[in-house]
Amino acid sequence: MELGTDNLAVDATGFTQNNDTYNSLENNQSSKSNSEKQTIPDPQIYKGGVPVARGGHPAGYQYSSIADAINDALNGDTIMLENGATFYEHLIINKNLTFNVFNNGHATIDGSNNGRVIYVTSGVTVYFYNIIITHGKTPGGPGPNNLDGAGIYNEGTVYLINCTLTGNNAGNGADGGASDNGDNGGNGGAVYNTGTLNISNSTLTSNTAGNGG
Repeated sequence: MELGTDNLAVDATGFTQNNDTYNSLENNQSSKSNSEKQTIPDPQIYKGGVPVARGGHPAGYQYSSIADAINDALNGDTIMLENGATFYEHLIINKNLTFNVFNNGHATIDGSNNGRVIYVTSGVTVYFYNIIITHGKTPGGPGPNNLDGAGIYNEGTVYLINCTLTGNNAGNGADGGASDNGDNGGNGGAVYNTGTLNISNSTLTSNTAGNGG
């Protein structure tokens, strides 16, 4: 089902998380002191609650970007981010992955008002925990070359848990001429969904769909 989502506050208390990687990781991190949690570098790739070697790099390797971590990750991996960190990136996610934040904090993925922030391809399932997605602006960025879905354009299955999407703006349509109508503006400032979208304990605010020309 196609869905353009701009602003929404959701508190879905009945949501059940059955992702073993997330549960194991949460248990692993809770045994560490706050100082240990805060000094773990990121992004890192985890599996079953522990860092793993990927792409020829040793376990615990600190990637320079989320995109580089995605490239090396395998289906079922978790990409862990540092609490309070901001990543200025535009991402294509084409694997079954989980994104989470150390110390149960929040990390930000910022599109710099220069294109769509995240494109999730068909056939994959992606979990986002504690992620802030902001400053997406279409046209431009990864995924379909259109105005829809400035924050996330989803063709797969996406779970947003304890996330915030804010300040994402779908592009405006082109102006009409003397003898023709203008184009439609983009749908889904926050999320444009053609797959399956599950939202729990998340806030979508101050996102805008595009105006028609």
